Amino acid sequence: MSIGASVRYDLGNATGVIAGSDLYGKPIPLTSRDINGDGVISPAEERVAYFPAGFAAPVDYDWHYVSYSSGINFRLAEPSAVFARYSRGGRTNADRLLFNPANMSLVTGRLTKSNAAVDRVEQVEGGLKFRQAHTRLDLTGFWARTGEQNAESTHPGVFVDRVYCAHGVEAEGSLDLGVFRLSAGGTYTDSKIVADQIKPATIGNVPRRQARFIYQATPELALGPVELGANVVGTTSSFTDDTNQLKLPAFATVGAFATWHLGERLQLSVNSNNLLDRLGFTESEDATTPANGIVRARAINGRTTSLALRLLL
Repeated sequence: MSIGASVRYDLGNATGVIAGSDLYGKPIPLTSRDINGDGVISPAEERVAYFPAGFAAPVDYDWHYVSYSSGINFRLAEPSAVFARYSRGGRTNADRLLFNPANMSLVTGRLTKSNAAVDRVEQVEGGLKFRQAHTRLDLTGFWARTGEQNAESTHPGVFVDRVYCAHGVEAEGSLDLGVFRLSAGGTYTDSKIVADQIKPATIGNVPRRQARFIYQATPELALGPVELGANVVGTTSSFTDDTNQLKLPAFATVGAFATWHLGERLQLSVNSNNLLDRLGFTESEDATTPANGIVRARAINGRTTSLALRLLL
């Protein structure tokens, strides 16, 4: 049996000036300007953002917090052990918290909300570890509570002040038979918004872009001088926004790779990501489908393939 613990104390201060057109909770001002100097104002140049004079404020605040963690590992038998850990810590917020008028005085630069500088994180986890000659398996159950104070950079004037809770299980394992190797893993997460100071209507909803289940698997085969393999990465659907009205569809991608050892110091390799050229979306700026039917979303890369010849000197 082994027991461990740690304690950490963080402190610091921020001083200076912050400037931004949306600093005072106002929309970003737009103007017409001939950016490329061709004497013609294009449609894009009719909506040029700018910083008006006086849109600045002082910054002068401190932060400090204590983080700690404690855990135990108990061996049940030679190949297996159980473990548990509790951790509590935080992270220091950066510039985005300053754009919320509720957090900072625009006159003195001091924080008007004492806990705005630090977001707290609390976590409990426990599980089983199994090791044998050719096999490895890790099973972990977890619970976490996370605070977030933020500002949405793509939506000026929209702020976040909420707490999330999540629990779930994670499984990871590998099998090595020499000629054949396999590694795989998956995480199931049940998460909820449990507190929201700005939008109480989101309480009980699933946080944006948080899928219930994500998974990956990589099989590999070694046939003399040739090594072949593939990897599968997938996710179930997730919501585009905390209002839970529009979903990003589930998707999975397949990659493949091969290496041919032509000699002791020469090898040829080929790699292909998203081999089947699947379409997948990772995030969206829209909470619902707009009237024009066009949803702004970010897609994963399509198929990319590379061929390389490597000489070891």
